Amino acid sequence: MFNQLPAPLNGAQLEAARISPVQGFDVYPDVLYSTILYPQAGQPVGTPLKFFQGAESVPSDTSLTNVTQNGLPGGQKFHARAFFVVPFIEASTVTVPATLDGTGLVRDIDRVFKTNRGQWTWTQTNINRTRGPFPLDAVGEQGGLLPDFGGNNAPAAGNNAVYQHGRTAAIGGWPMDFIIFETETFPVNLTWGVQTAIQTAMLLQCRFYGWRYIKTG
Repeated sequence: MFNQLPAPLNGAQLEAARISPVQGFDVYPDVLYSTILYPQAGQPVGTPLKFFQGAESVPSDTSLTNVTQNGLPGGQKFHARAFFVVPFIEASTVTVPATLDGTGLVRDIDRVFKTNRGQWTWTQTNINRTRGPFPLDAVGEQGGLLPDFGGNNAPAAGNNAVYQHGRTAAIGGWPMDFIIFETETFPVNLTWGVQTAIQTAMLLQCRFYGWRYIKTG
């Protein structure tokens, strides 16, 4: 059962859970994220979208990023175990013409993640090494494209006859084993080999999933 809870803790386990588990660090699963807009006209070839570099439209907006340009706060570390790129899109309806075709959000995601030949890199600044480039469609949100659209081609249906939505599959993300130290920067760059317009500008959020360590005492 998906909603089944693990067995409850006993008294000794409850007390132990109050103690920092890793040599004076409070440790818990967390995510580091950064959100940048992919433009409607397409991103110019070779010009990166810069994540985790203070390039968000409002770097102080915690709905866009939880990492400052200077990296993690003092006394913190992060052990990244997976990397994702999440497209922020909504379902939409096609108004004119009201026909079922291959345009719109489904094609937009395909262009961003596949046919525009997206790549991504990340840099370990403490050792000055850049990893990649890796193909963007190897990451996706958590994998490849899953289109979801349908509707009614009959003229009597009128406008808004076609509903469409697109997302990417859950396959666990790109595997990582990357430790980020306090005040260390870790820039991620997304670039594309083709510039092709999409229907609507699309927010992309890069995420590192892993363990956050916060020094206690």
